[in-house]
Amino acid sequence: YDETAWELEYTYDTNWTSVGSVTAPYGLTGLNANTTYFIRVRSICGSSEYSEWASTSARTQCDAITNLPFTENFDTYGTGTGTYPLCWYKKNTYSSDRPYISTTHYNGQGSLFFYTNENGTYNMAITPEFDASIDITTLQATFMYRAMYQGNRLLVGVMTDPNDASTFTIVDTVFPDATVSNWV
Repeated sequence: YDETAWELEYTYDTNWTSVGSVTAPYGLTGLNANTTYFIRVRSICGSSEYSEWASTSARTQCDAITNLPFTENFDTYGTGTGTYPLCWYKKNTYSSDRPYISTTHYNGQGSLFFYTNENGTYNMAITPEFDASIDITTLQATFMYRAMYQGNRLLVGVMTDPNDASTFTIVDTVFPDATVSNWV
């Protein structure tokens, strides 16, 4: 009985692919981007003896954006505090459910809802990575914005690591219309 020998199989549909005997740790390669895989392993206890399967699932990372224009309308995911587009990141210090997709704020259409207070908290919506072959100085963001209060602002920028807010560099600051309830 070898505690380090495992049989591993995976699938993203219904056809299991057997990797065969592996040792831990083991990394799967050649998988499709942005795909949920079901993975199962079992211990090899002898020449024809195995433990029960242990199963889990995991989603692979998204590919970087390589084709422009890239468009996201936030209108195909549903709504609510647990709703957020795949391949996007969020980073926040105010509330772990923000930002989220809402249809109650922009005429029934999908939009991102942010909310922070005045104590230096933030909520970041972070696009998928853009491929390094795209010149960052050629990128442009177009969006509608509405603030709840005159002092609110939206910081637009770039970052090198979506898991590290300190890598965020401001490119521009967007202030609300004089009548804060107006979309601009």
